[in-house]
Amino acid sequence: MPGGRAFDVLFYLDAVTPTCGAAVSIDDAPKKPRPEGLPKILGGRDPGTTLYVGDNIDDALSARDARVPFMAMLPATTLEYRKRAAQFRELRGAGAAAEC
Repeated sequence: MPGGRAFDVLFYLDAVTPTCGAAVSIDDAPKKPRPEGLPKILGGRDPGTTLYVGDNIDDALSARDARVPFMAMLPATTLEYRKRAAQFRELRGAGAAAEC
């Protein structure tokens, strides 16, 4: 029986959605904030037609380096909300595009 993180993710995705375009785990690409996983997920599609929604500064850095538009979703109840929100604002202030 296959195992590993990618198998676990695919098993879950198969349970919640009839079809899944791609699933990439750290078994398939270097850990974020390295951007290599995003092109694998996109499978040749234009990064500009995608929106990466994340809750972590590493998500934002990966998206920026892969040239994928990014939107931060950070509920006020998130652990260290103010500190994490400040990191996103700092990244945007350093030239990253703001997404709404």
